[in-house]
Amino acid sequence: MKVDVDMNLDSDSFIITFNIKNLKADKDYEVAHELVSCICGDYNIDPELSIEDIVGLVHDTKESGAEEFTFEISEEGLEAEIIAKK
Repeated sequence: MKVDVDMNLDSDSFIITFNIKNLKADKDYEVAHELVSCICGDYNIDPELSIEDIVGLVHDTKESGAEEFTFEISEEGLEAEIIAKK
C-alpha cells in the first residue's frame, strides 16, 4: 500500500495522504489505522479513530467523487479532510 507522509516543519505537523484505490483489503485498513495511531503517539494524543471510521471516510471520499483523503496530525489533534479532484 502506498501512503504519502509529509512533515511540515513550519507548523510541526504531519500530513498523511491516502488514495482510496490503495485501501482494498482489511489489512490495508489496519495498517492505515496503526500508522495514524503511531504518529499521534508522538504528540501524546489519543486519535479516537477506529478502523470503522477509516472505512467510513473511504466511503465518503468515493461518494464525493474524490480519490484521496488526508489526516493532519499536530499538537492540536487529528483532523481528517477529503481532497477534491482537481
